[in-house]
Amino acid sequence: MRNKIKTKSQSGIAVIEFALILPVLMVLLLATAEFGRAFYQYNTLTKAIRDGARYLSDNSLNGAGVIELGGTTSTAAKNLIVFGNSAGSGTALLDGLATSDITITTVDNKHLKVSASFSYTPIIAAGIPSFGADSQRWDTNYTFQSSTTVRAL
Repeated sequence: MRNKIKTKSQSGIAVIEFALILPVLMVLLLATAEFGRAFYQYNTLTKAIRDGARYLSDNSLNGAGVIELGGTTSTAAKNLIVFGNSAGSGTALLDGLATSDITITTVDNKHLKVSASFSYTPIIAAGIPSFGADSQRWDTNYTFQSSTTVRAL
């Protein structure tokens, strides 16, 4: 008889505990997913920069051994970074990445530096309410910057 009374008084405690812990677990889950998404996009940007630098390394020297970043070579490299192909067709590898975000410079007439700047916007930022004017809205964008330097071959 005593066990029956104790069991009956404990019957709703698990549901209340779950309701208290659920928001914390959801925040942890969403933060982990957002971190993974940010890491994936930064990794994609870095790989694209390296591919473009390799392309320039092979195609930027003229017959006299001088680096030439002519219109077709640098445009093809920028298209390779943004679209994944030198023709510039298809969709961008990262939403919001444009060829104008890519910078190609020469370093000491032997090396090429390729860098890019990408504005990352978290998905969670869309769910944050804005109180007040748009000028007071939280800035949740992060700028990812990646660069690599290669020797022209």
